[in-house]
Amino acid sequence: MIAACLTLWLGACSSVSEVSATDKPHVYTVNTSAHGAVLSWAAAHRKAISTADAYCAQQGMRASPGFEHVSEREAKLTFECHPTL
Repeated sequence: MIAACLTLWLGACSSVSEVSATDKPHVYTVNTSAHGAVLSWAAAHRKAISTADAYCAQQGMRASPGFEHVSEREAKLTFECHPTL
């Protein structure tokens, strides 16, 4: 019961942009936002990381997070896709 309440309290509605290529090879950006949660910035961060992981995995690679800008409800992540070892 406590876990269910905590999940609702921390839960958020989130949105994510399309992954965009940068001018550097294998370097991409993604923007996310989250609303309705106490820790919206953390939800936006988690969504950005999971989106980067999924994008690189579709290419048979792994994500390596780079620069990230996090605000109260948004995160912008620049990441690279590297071959899986």
